[in-house]
Amino acid sequence: MQSMDFISGRQGWKLDPRKAEFQNISIGQRIITIDPNVSISSAIAELDAEGGGILYLKPGTYIVTSALTGISSIQIVGTSKNTTTIVFVGAANLTFNNQSDIEISEVTITGSTGTALSFVDCTDVLLEDVTLAANNKGLSLNNCDFVDLTRVVVASSTANGAEITDCQYLNATGFSLASNGGHGLVMDGNTTVNLKACASTGNTGDGYNLTDTTDTVLEVAAATNGGQGIELVSGNVNVMMDKCLVAANTSDGIKLTATSDYCRIINSYLAGNGGYGVNIAAATCDKNTVALNALIGNTTGSLNDSGTATISANNQT
Repeated sequence: MQSMDFISGRQGWKLDPRKAEFQNISIGQRIITIDPNVSISSAIAELDAEGGGILYLKPGTYIVTSALTGISSIQIVGTSKNTTTIVFVGAANLTFNNQSDIEISEVTITGSTGTALSFVDCTDVLLEDVTLAANNKGLSLNNCDFVDLTRVVVASSTANGAEITDCQYLNATGFSLASNGGHGLVMDGNTTVNLKACASTGNTGDGYNLTDTTDTVLEVAAATNGGQGIELVSGNVNVMMDKCLVAANTSDGIKLTATSDYCRIINSYLAGNGGYGVNIAAATCDKNTVALNALIGNTTGSLNDSGTATISANNQT
C-alpha cells in the first residue's frame, strides 16, 4: 500500500489491521496562544474540552482574580520567566487535583495569599524555569509521583517556601529556595527523592526540614538560614547528605533531632554555624555515619554525638 504523509494537527486516515477498514483519527494536539487580554481560565477550559494541549503565554502580566483549576495533559508555557508573569490577586492560585502529564515552564507566578501552585494526587509533573515569588507559600506537592523540578526558584514567601508531602520518585536539579518566612523546604513522608545542585538560603527557619523521609539523597547548599541548615526531625531512614555546603546558619549545620536512622553525612563542608557542625541530638538516632567532612569554625563544636552506634571517621575539625 502506498504510504501517506500526515500533517500534525490535521485530520488523517489510518488502516486498522484488525478491522481492515479506514478510521478517522486526529494527529497532534490543540495549541492556544494568548496575550494578557485573554483569560487564562477560559483558555484552560477550551483545552480541557479538547482533552488537553499547549497553552502559550505571550510576554506580559496576566492578572488572575479567582482560582485556576488545572487539567491533565496540559503544557503552560511562557515566553520567558523574565517577561511572562502571572499575578494572583488575594487567595487566587493554580491547583491540580488528581491529574497527570502536566508541564509548566518559563513563567513567574506571584502575589497569592494562599499557596501559589498546588498539586494533589498528581503524576508526571514537570516544572522547568519557573519562579514562584512573594506568595504566602510558593509550591505544594501532596501524594504525587514522578515529579521533575528543574531550575525552579521559590523566594520571599510569607510562610514556608515549598512543602512536599507523601511523594515518591521526585527529582530536583537547580531547585532554589531563598528568603522565605518559614522553612525553605519542608519534606514529610516522602521516599525516593533526589535533590542535586539545589540550595536553600536566607530563610527564617531551617533550610531543609525533613520528617518520615526515606531513601533520599541531598546534594545541596544550606546557608544563612535562621534555624538549622538541615534538620532531620524524626522518622527518617537512609537519608544521604553528600557533598553539601552547610554554612553560617544560626543554629546547627545539620541536626538529627530524633529517631533518624542509617543516615549518612559525608564529603561535606560545614562551617561557621551558630551551633554544632553536626548535632546527633538523641539516643533514638541509630547507626548513622559522619565521615570525610570538614567541620570548621562552628560555634558550639564540630560534632555532638548522642546517638547510638554512630560511625564517625576521618572528619577534619
